[in-house]
Amino acid sequence: MTRLNSLGKLLIVDNYRCEGAKNLLFVFDTINYFFPIQDEQIEIDKVKLMKKDEVHLTLIGNDTGSLLYTMNTAQQNYLSEFTALANEIDGILQSEELKLTDKFTFLKRTKDDELRFSLIREIKTTTLDLVNNYLFQKCAIPFKESFAHVTLYKQKENIGIGLYSVEDYEKFKVRSCDTISKFF
Repeated sequence: MTRLNSLGKLLIVDNYRCEGAKNLLFVFDTINYFFPIQDEQIEIDKVKLMKKDEVHLTLIGNDTGSLLYTMNTAQQNYLSEFTALANEIDGILQSEELKLTDKFTFLKRTKDDELRFSLIREIKTTTLDLVNNYLFQKCAIPFKESFAHVTLYKQKENIGIGLYSVEDYEKFKVRSCDTISKFF
């Protein structure tokens, strides 16, 4: 296993669903760590997919980021609170180990009246559970069970399918394989 903090950095990014809200991503510096093949483009079920330019693990996504923002809109210091939260979560990441699985899944979702496809690789990490427990204790927000994965290929440039939970995974899954080459 590889230490998570040795692979990248924590980033606070704008939440495209809720202006003013933020998301928290762990962006990996070494994206080749996740790719069993290096093709820039692949085709699955006659759908062309492009290799992602960056690979990240979503710790706080659009749904949660919007909810946190809505809860704190009366407070002037939302960004400083979110930054403090990110710093505390960064402490959780320091000791985390990440394990790649041999499970790849092709996903399909209709979002904003648009059909989207992605190929993901599941990862084993306790970080998401720790982050969710932390947020629940700090903010008393119930969360859906997170789904630990990285998106390797997507159909649209800079747009994934928005996969945040186990529930989403079950809903959007087309099929899974133990090696990426079985899709071709």
